[in-house]
Amino acid sequence: MTEHNLTRFFHPVMPVKALKKNRPVPIQIGEEKIVVFKTADGKIAALQDRCPHRFTPLSAGGKVTDSGEIKCPYHGWKMDKEGRVTTPADGRLKSCKIKSYQVVEKAEYIWIGQRENIDTGLSQHVEDDFLLQASYPMEFNAPLHVVLDNFSEDEHFPYVHKIFGWDEEGAKDVQFSTEVKGDIIYSHYRGPQRTFIGMRLFFTKKGDYFDNRFVARFDPIQISYTAKATDKEGNPTAPLEHRVIIYFVPVGKNKTILHVFQYSRFFNPKFNFLLKLMKPAAVFLTKNDFKYDRIFTEKFGEHIPFDFKGMKLGKFDMPLFNGRKFLKKVYFQEAEPEPLSGPVAKPLDL
Repeated sequence: MTEHNLTRFFHPVMPVKALKKNRPVPIQIGEEKIVVFKTADGKIAALQDRCPHRFTPLSAGGKVTDSGEIKCPYHGWKMDKEGRVTTPADGRLKSCKIKSYQVVEKAEYIWIGQRENIDTGLSQHVEDDFLLQASYPMEFNAPLHVVLDNFSEDEHFPYVHKIFGWDEEGAKDVQFSTEVKGDIIYSHYRGPQRTFIGMRLFFTKKGDYFDNRFVARFDPIQISYTAKATDKEGNPTAPLEHRVIIYFVPVGKNKTILHVFQYSRFFNPKFNFLLKLMKPAAVFLTKNDFKYDRIFTEKFGEHIPFDFKGMKLGKFDMPLFNGRKFLKKVYFQEAEPEPLSGPVAKPLDL
């Protein structure tokens, strides 16, 4: 992936609270290795994680000076937040500079992109009047396309998940639709919510349906899920809904970092104070369900090819067709693949 310029988009890379003073942190977007650190004035900076002298990783023991530069642990060369280089022997090197990045803080997270970026990808992070419950990373030791496939369909709910969504018996009653507008994929599932311990905490009862709508974008790769309890026709049966936005960041060939932003809201804002009480359970249950996704994708991920040749796919796999197409065309900026054909899903009234 070295030929892909992925930092033309802003990517979330780590929670703000995870970055400590005098502790540079290595992060990676595709094959691009970056070091993130706090300067003397508390600002966050990001540089190419490679000293221009002998290519020593600056994150491997580099220290932040009182003047806000990061000092290479090998020979003491220093780089400021703009990437300008100073050496102990020669002072400032006017002809030497390493790549620096633009840093933005949003939703309690650090986002990194090229300095030329203005808002690429950030404006798509739609919070509406939802309140942030938590934001956190999850590491999947599986290729990007395998992890993305998993989160692009809900057909696996009865077999992989234990809490949200339907069980195997309820799968026969699932309603589904998907459509593409431009390079954005809209999908909608509605099916009987299985019973689980603590469902009353979410104002959900037996007989309710789990209504889940996703919006998938690829600049950068993100899927926003908005879920609520409804009846079979889609009328809300609970006074609140939840939104989870996931960004998929490839790290090399066989690792993908998910950066998860978890939101909730009551339809009547005066009850939003209850969200604080619900937060521990909501975050625990969501993380727990995602752990099952991780277990399965890590088990079989290396065996799943990028193309669908030879696979017998069904209607719920429709978003995967366009997902692969936009992954190559929009995110990686590669030549558009040959059109893929598949079954047609009956539309659900959105």
